[in-house]
Amino acid sequence: MTYRLTVCQQALRRVFDETGPFDRSALDFNVAHACEMVRAAVREQGSKLVLLPEFCLHGITPGRSVADWVQASIRMPGPETDRLSAVAAETGAYVGGCSFEFIPDFPDRYWNTAFLIAPSGEMVMKYRKLYAMTSKTRPSDVYSDWIRAYGYKSIFPVVDTPLGRLGFLIARETHWPEVARALAMKGAEVFLNTMGSRITVDPATGAHLVRQMRAYENIAYLAAANYGPFIGVAGSAGKPRMYAEIVDFEGRILAQADTYDETTVTAEIDIQALRCRRTGQTNNLLVQLQPRLHARSYASADHFPLDHWLDRPVAHEAENTALERDIIDRLVANGILIAPDA
Repeated sequence: MTYRLTVCQQALRRVFDETGPFDRSALDFNVAHACEMVRAAVREQGSKLVLLPEFCLHGITPGRSVADWVQASIRMPGPETDRLSAVAAETGAYVGGCSFEFIPDFPDRYWNTAFLIAPSGEMVMKYRKLYAMTSKTRPSDVYSDWIRAYGYKSIFPVVDTPLGRLGFLIARETHWPEVARALAMKGAEVFLNTMGSRITVDPATGAHLVRQMRAYENIAYLAAANYGPFIGVAGSAGKPRMYAEIVDFEGRILAQADTYDETTVTAEIDIQALRCRRTGQTNNLLVQLQPRLHARSYASADHFPLDHWLDRPVAHEAENTALERDIIDRLVANGILIAPDA
């Protein structure tokens, strides 16, 4: 079975500028624009799965407060995602994206949440971002309460679909191989990487290669959607960022954007070829994996803590930056890291 998958490099309006109030019209615009991109991908490319980028409904404005993002966050499902559900039902395509979410069980916090909508219009998967520190809350920050409320299966969700088993990686989570590996060990065949990165990536560094490596080592496809320019923000078009791209299960780039402006990228996904490769015995990295061999090393490592923000939400990204500095100092003191000469 093969099918066409499209990733969108979507132009966005920001729901906040640097100082002004929440702009509801920008949210409405982004929802409508996302719907049109899905329709176009199905109409023009015959795509069965369309992936929107991180921040596809809100845009992003650094420096805004937690309270601002809580105010702007949406419920899932809710009125905004219902419009995408209608388009999924209209076009017969799966639709994936990522947005800021409000969860009533955890008021005064906001979450960076990827979602997948089936052609039935049902939201069949939600995944909350686990890595890359900002002022958002992550399930690991309130781990004990999260597990009591939603169970461990909610941490690394994978959904079985006619298009293969799908799981999410949000933005730079490709830089931590543990996230992709956890999904692969649950059977994920296609990693949906919703990106929101404006980081300039030197092609001579590993940061340029991580998506290919995550696909190769897990024998999985990886589809990465990144956002394009911010509408009405001078200089945002053409600013270097990681291109939207689709990578096959051998780590080869099948298709890649050639512009920083709004565009789409489409490639053919061959799930049967992937399954042949995964069940073969030639360099089968997944089969040779020994998870129990590594479990004790992971369990004894003392790096970023669970439950650190259980009692209160993080107030500002700077608090996580300070925590990171404390962890570095502790690892140096414990002899895990070695400080450079003065």
